[in-house]
Amino acid sequence: MPTTWIHRGLAAACLACDVSTAHAVMLDQHGLGQVLVYPYYTVNSGQDTLLTIVNTADVGKAVHVTFREAYNGRETLAFNLFLSPHDAWSAAVSTIDGSAGSGARLLSSDSSCVQSLAYPAPFTTTSFDASAPAPSREDTGPTTPARTREGMLEVIALGDVVPGSATAVAITPAGSTGEGTRSCSLPAQIAADLVAPTGGLAGSGAIANVGEGTFYTYTADALVGFTHSLLWTGTAAAPDLSSARSSASRFPNGAIANVSTSSGDAFALDYENAIDAVSAVFMADSIYNEFVIGNALGANTDWVMTFPTRQFYVDKARHPGADVNPFAEPFGATANGESRVSASTEALFDREGASAWPASGNCGSPPLCPSHVVFPGLGYQVSVLAFANTPASGVFGSQRRVLPMLTTQWDSFWTHADTGSLALDLANGDQGQHHLRAGTTSDGVHVQLTGLPVTGFMAYNVINTQAAPGRLANYGGTFRHRSLAHCTSDADAADPCQ
Repeated sequence: MPTTWIHRGLAAACLACDVSTAHAVMLDQHGLGQVLVYPYYTVNSGQDTLLTIVNTADVGKAVHVTFREAYNGRETLAFNLFLSPHDAWSAAVSTIDGSAGSGARLLSSDSSCVQSLAYPAPFTTTSFDASAPAPSREDTGPTTPARTREGMLEVIALGDVVPGSATAVAITPAGSTGEGTRSCSLPAQIAADLVAPTGGLAGSGAIANVGEGTFYTYTADALVGFTHSLLWTGTAAAPDLSSARSSASRFPNGAIANVSTSSGDAFALDYENAIDAVSAVFMADSIYNEFVIGNALGANTDWVMTFPTRQFYVDKARHPGADVNPFAEPFGATANGESRVSASTEALFDREGASAWPASGNCGSPPLCPSHVVFPGLGYQVSVLAFANTPASGVFGSQRRVLPMLTTQWDSFWTHADTGSLALDLANGDQGQHHLRAGTTSDGVHVQLTGLPVTGFMAYNVINTQAAPGRLANYGGTFRHRSLAHCTSDADAADPCQ
């Protein structure tokens, strides 16, 4: 079975090379698209998350915004947002009352038109508590508002607003006075004012702690080629990441994904289940990033690892017939609400390229000198790999932290390198190899991508204990994960995996 490594995010370079790659889902390397995926929000440890959605196009946009909690990707807040041409919506996610058990809420003073939403908007538990309709509530996860304190969100374009229509007039600021002058009196028949969505959405997030002076920023992932159809329904049935559709798919409700080889040549994979096409563009066999830690530096590092399509495979109350692959078990396999999947370290290096593992004989008690460490606890929609053995992660205070199998030995590993890099293997776990269901090329070759659909970033914080009195002493930064995906096929001739 031939194999090759493929890079993510380079498919745009070869769209002109092959007509089969047109009208297909892909990650846009320029950050503009029909769909935006924000890998993380949190209100833990006194932090707020600031969000923006920008319409860079010359026409208005109707978009659907969905916040999802970190355990199982259940909806906690959803609404329709209308953006006039070149409009930017901004909001903040904060706690309701500041206590550790309180839930999150959405705050905004922005005048962009929202439908059926009033600020402040508390995140709800109705998708997973006793008020949810059976069997969809049965996922064994927590049912309290604290479950909404961290998670992810997605923004999906429903349609473009026809210029000059009643909807366009309602969402556009009047005259030259700017914000605060829209009528937002949306017409009863919005669908008549919408056409199929095009691209042009951009987004960003920032996790801020005003008291500590920290500010961690990231750019939302942007998907293009998500759909060729109007997604506005006018009903409670809202689109999600499984709503991708490709007109060229051979399947009635299928979607095509664009992936690319390490040389930058793009090829298309057709999937019967549309969610697999979205997963395909996020697939990573390995992810790579750096760490900065150590008491001498006053430093901590967190890796945010978000599986944006996970719920469509593991949430059996919502998707009972779905194949659990590329994940390993359904959500709720444990009593406290998890869907465990394991990963392991491929390599751990200091900044000079030397191994950061402790030397033999200096591995703690009992002795432990592994060639790698297994992380069995990637059990959530959003997990945070904490480079510290603490009750919560060191940067974001995440309660969805991930620690290695032998937690008592974790600290001893990092005494040998304050800074360095880590490669994390997402393809091979204790449960076997993780792989996505096969997609089909235009030549009929069946291709499997190994690994897991993942996005996220590394964040570090350094506290300068030598700062002069009254001077800012906290510093930090964020860096996206780098990744490779692995491809296997069932053919020898005309094989895109070669």
